[in-house]
Amino acid sequence: DLHRLIRRQRQMCIRDSLPEQQKELLTRIYAMIERRQKTIDDHTVMLGYQTLEHILSMARQQKDDFQVLRSAVIEVEKLFPGSKCSVIMLDQKRARAVVLADATSEKELDIPLDLKRYPEIRRVVKTKKPLAISDVQKHPLMREVRKILAGKSIYSLLAVPIFYQDELIGILMIRAVERPHIYFPVEIYFSQLIAETLAMALKNIRLAKLAEEEAKEKKEMVARMRARSKISRKLERIFEHASDGLILVNQRGEITGVNQNFLRLTGFERK
Repeated sequence: DLHRLIRRQRQMCIRDSLPEQQKELLTRIYAMIERRQKTIDDHTVMLGYQTLEHILSMARQQKDDFQVLRSAVIEVEKLFPGSKCSVIMLDQKRARAVVLADATSEKELDIPLDLKRYPEIRRVVKTKKPLAISDVQKHPLMREVRKILAGKSIYSLLAVPIFYQDELIGILMIRAVERPHIYFPVEIYFSQLIAETLAMALKNIRLAKLAEEEAKEKKEMVARMRARSKISRKLERIFEHASDGLILVNQRGEITGVNQNFLRLTGFERK
């Protein structure tokens, strides 16, 4: 907490045996920093409430869940100038992640992510807590992907979990792409509030996708069964009209079927 740090530094300054002029100078500097931080916090609170009001208003007006997500992403980028924001959906098993919405696309993206290349997502999935990194090039968590991030001009990031009830269903991802950004507690707080407002829309999209996947799997299963049935009927015709006498025997040695030529050659009849 920056305010606590400032107070501690001020106390240390007073206790130290510094010349009075240096004590006075440091005290003025710390006071100025504290005033500036309060101004930043007040400004962020005002913008945060405005952003939250806009998102809630759009959520009430929009019938399309994707448009709710996209509108929220656009508003978040206003709250964090010089940043790119996206909404990531996690599947039930959390074995994969999919980018659903960003500010650039008017349509649902559905871009699968390889979690091996996103340590920040893995950390949020594990801890279920927001992750703020002010310098991705120096943070130990990002060591494995520093070169990739440098090529994409990503300086800082904030990953906020999206919960539906107690289930982690997605992540609100904010990346600083113009300059490094220090994420203050008040900014993280408002990002969490925004994530909460997106939970229902993301849950609806997630359920729709699961239903779509199940319907696709059932359709493919029916197609496979029909194909097998077609092959089975064809094999039955070949068996029945073969020029040789043929017998079908199961693993127990029991006769389960014979063809027409077997009956003709042996004189037996089907029961």
